[in-house]
Amino acid sequence: MKKFTLPAGTTNRHRWHKSAVSAIENVTRTFDMVRQKSGVIGTESEHEYVVSVFHFGTQDTKNPDAVAKYDEIGERFGWAVTRENADDIAAAFREILPACMESIPVEDTRRTPEEEAERVAESNRMAAEREKQEQKKAGEVDKIAAKLREQYPHAIGQDSYKTGAARAAANIKAELVRTFPGVKFSVTSDTFSMGDSVDARWTDGPTSSQVDEILAKYQDGHFNGMIDLYEYDRSEYGRAVELVLGRAKYVHSSRSSSEPVKAKATALVCEYYGVGPDDRIEQARDWHDAEPRNHARRFLSDCEIYGEPEAFDDIDGFTMPERPKIRERLDKPDCGYSVEQHTHTKKGFDMYIVVPAERLDRETFNLIRTAAKSAGGWYSRKWGSTPGGFAFKDGETAEQFAAAQLG
Repeated sequence: MKKFTLPAGTTNRHRWHKSAVSAIENVTRTFDMVRQKSGVIGTESEHEYVVSVFHFGTQDTKNPDAVAKYDEIGERFGWAVTRENADDIAAAFREILPACMESIPVEDTRRTPEEEAERVAESNRMAAEREKQEQKKAGEVDKIAAKLREQYPHAIGQDSYKTGAARAAANIKAELVRTFPGVKFSVTSDTFSMGDSVDARWTDGPTSSQVDEILAKYQDGHFNGMIDLYEYDRSEYGRAVELVLGRAKYVHSSRSSSEPVKAKATALVCEYYGVGPDDRIEQARDWHDAEPRNHARRFLSDCEIYGEPEAFDDIDGFTMPERPKIRERLDKPDCGYSVEQHTHTKKGFDMYIVVPAERLDRETFNLIRTAAKSAGGWYSRKWGSTPGGFAFKDGETAEQFAAAQLG
């Protein structure tokens, strides 16, 4: 849509153009207006409004008759407002304004009394159906709640002064103590903006999965990361649990291992792999598990541990996996090598780099690199004048490694 222009240098201090600009704006406002009629015909609820459709995001709705009149005046005056024609332009737009208001599109959503009666009857029917469904669900909730009260006769119910999360924490601890006698549990609750939580902690004893099976019913829902929204559980069972036991928005479990148990498990790992507690396990699948204590911690997570570990020869449930199958190199590459002394560019210490004379295939390289790590070395990439190779802090160790692996 074309617009009128003003002479260069025109400001708000000039008054000659204001009447014309105001008249033009009054007409252009009708372009995005719609006349809405709503309510029941012939009653007090019948209303008529003129609103801007730009407000509601439906900018495609226009007043074509008003636009045509606007374009006709614009062509007549050359789309320019000057001191000479400002009054004529203002008069022209004031003249067409009533017609533009009359041509505003109409959206009639009014209903007849008969249609309104049908709408009210349908609304009442749907409300009655919802009420019937709610009563049915309430009956199911009462049945489930009655069974839960029989199952948990000493549960702290809603009649308590405690919050839902505090009731859940107390009932969780009571259930855990009954299910796993002899294990000490710490169960605490917390409240925060827009939610609450319960945390259960214990040492040794049952596994986290065993405890999580008990805790699952106490959580009020779950967070759906796909829509970035917490979805509450409004099932009959969930509502019954809230009545009898209490629930929290988030329920967490945290299990730790005692020092004697960790020492026992680490000793079993070391014996199994034939390494010391400070050595690294070559067969480990990743760098973190290469340390015996970390390797042991991973398997302890699936073990039930009761009593003192010194009282028995093996930890119940602690079973080592099958040894990873690694290809043993029968022949040395016999590619030749050299041992060069260089200085570490960042830390400044001397290091001895074993440089193969030929490029190694990937499988052979991985095996030799693993052997270098076991011997206290590492693979150093080429950097400036420093060649790439297997580096060691001791020259004698580097010579022995090179002779054993590449000689």
